[in-house]
Amino acid sequence: MGIFACEGMREVSRALQAGLTMCELYFCPAVLGLGADKIKIHLNNAEVNAAQWYEVDSAVFIRMTYRKEPEGILAIFEQRTWQLKDLDDITPPELWLVCVGATKPGNVGAMARSALAAGASGMLLADAVVDTMNPNAIRASTGAVFSLPIVCQNSQNILSFLADRQVRILAAEPGATRPYFDVPYTDRVALVIGSEPTGLNDRWKRAADELITIPFTTTSRQTIDSLNAATTAGILLFEVVRQHQSHHPAQKGGTTSC
Repeated sequence: MGIFACEGMREVSRALQAGLTMCELYFCPAVLGLGADKIKIHLNNAEVNAAQWYEVDSAVFIRMTYRKEPEGILAIFEQRTWQLKDLDDITPPELWLVCVGATKPGNVGAMARSALAAGASGMLLADAVVDTMNPNAIRASTGAVFSLPIVCQNSQNILSFLADRQVRILAAEPGATRPYFDVPYTDRVALVIGSEPTGLNDRWKRAADELITIPFTTTSRQTIDSLNAATTAGILLFEVVRQHQSHHPAQKGGTTSC
């Protein structure tokens, strides 16, 4: 099992809430404005007592941190690794976000945040070259990467997983003709997003049950050929939420925050 660094009070708190094991905690009272006792009260989790605590001065902490404006708290956690077999017990409705060839941690984090907010079953990273616990991924996700099941696997294994579960594959493709809002989203659906540099590869296009697109205005098409991957994911995920809520009104009532 690997380890990763987590910065910021909010992020450290959410890692603890997700049940991750803290190994070490480094804090700088001069930057954070809190001492050890108040940090423990703020985190409000018995797990912190089992970790090794280190108080460091501001000069040392600034050299340790990844952020340009550090908050004064950094923790080392054991990394939870998800495998496809860990997802066997998930029951319908199933909503999977599949990202093919992801390379940008910030995008992965932003997509994880939207996926968790939309109630997705998990996020499947196919042929990805990205660390899901990269500081940019953690910060962009506001801690969603700690709670959402995220599996990194090759395309073949993910396609087999989806086929075995009879999941309908809907792939976002700028050149497709069917608008995303014109497609019925079933109780078992996977939304597939390609990488920003190259888009969706032919293998996933062939595997898709339907290619869908987010329509642009006529004038915007002259200068923009596609949306950011995280933006695309957010639009599609919440179309699924909208349709499910329209068919199941009792599920409405959640809160949103922009």
